[in-house]
Amino acid sequence: MKDSSRSSGRGSLIRVKSWDEFYSSPKTFSDMVRWAATHQRMVTTLAEFSRVLEVGTGTGMLSAFLSRFCNLTASLDSDRTVIRVAQAFITETEAKVTLVQGDAFAMPFGDSSFEAAFSQGLLEHFSDADIVALVAEQLRVAPVAIASIPSLFYPHAWKFGPGVVGNERFMKLRRWQRILSDFRVDGLYYADFKVATLAGVTVPWPAHILLQIRRP
Repeated sequence: MKDSSRSSGRGSLIRVKSWDEFYSSPKTFSDMVRWAATHQRMVTTLAEFSRVLEVGTGTGMLSAFLSRFCNLTASLDSDRTVIRVAQAFITETEAKVTLVQGDAFAMPFGDSSFEAAFSQGLLEHFSDADIVALVAEQLRVAPVAIASIPSLFYPHAWKFGPGVVGNERFMKLRRWQRILSDFRVDGLYYADFKVATLAGVTVPWPAHILLQIRRP
């Protein structure tokens, strides 16, 4: 699952990588540890489950990290190249992750195959209707869907800035709750290990949103 678009435009002083570039080479063990630290709030939540499914493989780093705690970790992506590159990383780090190429809107898994489905940096690339459809499909294969998305407060200026490489939608928690009003949604903001400093004081910055979604 990736968006190959590139952020560009008049007035932009920052060139950011496309998703194609970001996923073009396997990550390292150190990258995995840093990524897990960035999303520590999500990783801690997911480590409580035994069978987890990642929707949107990306780099494969979160699945690889979680496989050290969970009995069954699988990761699905529609893009063959993403799967190939992630497999190289998973092999290198000796992670126990099953990679599956498939459609996130119609996943090749039976009902309730997992205890939790999760995604990181996925839902913000889709329309409201597609977000609802993606979550509904995740809740078919697991009783809870856990999602991390960038918040409205993620460092960016319009469509330019760190981490902005495509069609990301930056929204507040209450907007996400409205979009997903057909479900039971618990949400919170969280900061990663990268923090803001104001007047010499280091403070957490609510760059991310963590959602736990269940059927009514």
